[in-house]
Amino acid sequence: ISSPTSIRDPQTPLGLAPPVGLSSADAERRLAEFGRNEIRRERSTTPLTLLARQFASPVIWLLVAASVLSAALGEVLDAAAIGAIVLVNAAIGFFQEHRAERAVMALRSMTAPRARVMRDGHSLMLPADVVVPGDVLVLEAGDVAAADARLHTAHALTTNEAPLTGESAPVAKDVSPTAAGTPLAERHDFVFMGTSVTTGTGFAEVVATGMQTELGKIADLIQQSEAGQTPLQKRLDTLGKNLAIVGVVIAVFI
Repeated sequence: ISSPTSIRDPQTPLGLAPPVGLSSADAERRLAEFGRNEIRRERSTTPLTLLARQFASPVIWLLVAASVLSAALGEVLDAAAIGAIVLVNAAIGFFQEHRAERAVMALRSMTAPRARVMRDGHSLMLPADVVVPGDVLVLEAGDVAAADARLHTAHALTTNEAPLTGESAPVAKDVSPTAAGTPLAERHDFVFMGTSVTTGTGFAEVVATGMQTELGKIADLIQQSEAGQTPLQKRLDTLGKNLAIVGVVIAVFI
């Protein structure tokens, strides 16, 4: 774990004693168990690779061959129609995957680079990626929550949750517990990774880090969508298979 860059006495909301937080040894053990607190990203893919991926299907090459053959036989309109379908399919697939990659990068940029936590009874400023479940975040106006955490103490605390819920107005937070299954926008006893503290102070115990946070779940859904096929791609696969079957039947008769 990286050494803290600064240590100071925490401002204690409502005059209450701050929670002690984890010991350094326990935090190190949990870091090994749960991994780093970061939004993971699949290996970066260049635009050229994304474009080439759109032509990786044998069905696409079958359609390209059909287009070339149609042109050779003088069926220009048929060749143009098949070629247009192939190009539109490639364009849709390319922009879909490229947009998904950009969305994940945007989510990563929302996370806090550093976090103030309680360790061994002291307030330490640490890299956000070493925050672990059980850590106690020290929250003040202007901070970005480094993980999903349940509030332990809150004093006039409000947060900006627009990145997660779309709510433009600051959301008031307090420590009264909400029931399991409460909608995200109504969980007033939690702060979430990527949301910023607009007013007040507080302490919150981390319950989820990295890809287990609400922000991480969104990133995971986006990255899963990259692997899925668009409706047009699914129809092209079906069309290609049908063309292949028809081609084999014609070849047998010939």
